[in-house]
Amino acid sequence: MNVVAKMADASKISIIGQLYTKRGINYLLRNIFLNPRIKRILLTGADLMGSGETLLNMASKGVTLHGKVTPYQMDWLDENISIDGMKTFINNVEIVDQIGTVSPEKVSVFVDESSIGKKWSKPIEFPEPEASGSGGLPSEETVFTVRGQKVWQTWIRLLREVTRFGRPSPMIHHYGAERISEIFNLTAVVYNENSDIPDLPMWLPYTNDDIKKYAAGFLSASRGDEAYTYGERIKAYPLELYQKEWLNDSNHLTTSDSKGFVRSLTKTITDKGLNQQELLAKKLKSFPENKGAIAILWEPIIDNFGLREIWRTPCLVLVQAVIRDKKLFLTAYFRSNDMYGGWFLNAFGLLAFQKELAGMIGPDIKSGPLTTISHSAHIYESSWQLAEKLIHDHWIDVSCEWDPRGNLNVETDGKFIVVKHLSPDGIFLDECRQNGMDEKAAKRLCFTLESAGLFSTIGNAMYAARQIERAETAIKLGIKFTSDESLELGKSKKVTP
Repeated sequence: MNVVAKMADASKISIIGQLYTKRGINYLLRNIFLNPRIKRILLTGADLMGSGETLLNMASKGVTLHGKVTPYQMDWLDENISIDGMKTFINNVEIVDQIGTVSPEKVSVFVDESSIGKKWSKPIEFPEPEASGSGGLPSEETVFTVRGQKVWQTWIRLLREVTRFGRPSPMIHHYGAERISEIFNLTAVVYNENSDIPDLPMWLPYTNDDIKKYAAGFLSASRGDEAYTYGERIKAYPLELYQKEWLNDSNHLTTSDSKGFVRSLTKTITDKGLNQQELLAKKLKSFPENKGAIAILWEPIIDNFGLREIWRTPCLVLVQAVIRDKKLFLTAYFRSNDMYGGWFLNAFGLLAFQKELAGMIGPDIKSGPLTTISHSAHIYESSWQLAEKLIHDHWIDVSCEWDPRGNLNVETDGKFIVVKHLSPDGIFLDECRQNGMDEKAAKRLCFTLESAGLFSTIGNAMYAARQIERAETAIKLGIKFTSDESLELGKSKKVTP
């Protein structure tokens, strides 16, 4: 924003701001309806989230009810902003498309050609949408874990965690007055997503084009006019503050292996910076289970000490990779993460990076699970209702969660309850037995299973407990037990212990 402000006479500009997400269009619209002398808007700079393109499409194609293409097409237009008001805006405000590299000449021309005219409407104040109450239920306070085979499944589950257990928190004043609902250290895992052919249900607020556009920006080493991009920090990490002579010097090292690695390191250092992705590939080629295959996106001197505005520091600060069983596991750490408006595309950007890195290491290396750890996992107040609606409408789609620790089959063998532990592939691993005639037999057996750490999902534990309790009842009543089937209580008979 400051870059643009320096390119023209700021006294002739009403407002300069970053249109971060499509939801941000609402703030732009509310401001202009309250100040209807504004007749021209210039869109310039990178459009990583597609918000500028959405605004252009709205101006050229009009809007459907509440801006929706599908029921959740970001729901970017607040319901309190009327369609008639939007038509008035479209007919009176010109939107100039200069998305891309910021050009001082074009910015100056735009400003010089613009002038303050008569109001095209009376000032209109559209009421803000009412925010639903944010969760704040008792919880473990830190370290929440969700998983899914696909990105959308994990997304619905993590939204549930934040909306139910998040605590309202004020944002740093630089970001504005909007509150957030926040939990700490939310770990989210995606096991099996194809970044090239993503699984995208029709109701999602994202399209395949959104994903392709974001992934392309994530993988690019160029930051354009931005203060930083994730691709630039990974593939062209700035080295202005480091002594390149020291980086290129291997004389201070003692082992020949280390010296050889530093000599190869020099090939990753260019005038554009350090390519950390190439370093990761070199390390993992040399030793697949290297615990030091880490890329850092945080510049301590600049990002810690406020040498630029606080909103210009990266949210993704670390990426770590390791190979096991020829699968590339990727873990990403976010200092701060918008779970409704940002995480979904963040995940696909990381998946694209993961696939690209696997290809650099070798043709036999495939992408494994992606894990994100979000220290501040939050949802903005303006998105609370949207997140709640997604959860309400689609929790049924993710309520049955696969347990990676395997399955438990419950049977009876005479007077014994038998629980067989099977791998996710159906391979027999072990069994636990408990005399069903014993007092509180089901409780004892459940405690044994829990002590063995056989459950990683609440659903699996609840299912096993139900079957074990029914098995105990069947044994003590002398009736047949079949897993998942009702007990025939009318056929019960006295059983001798």
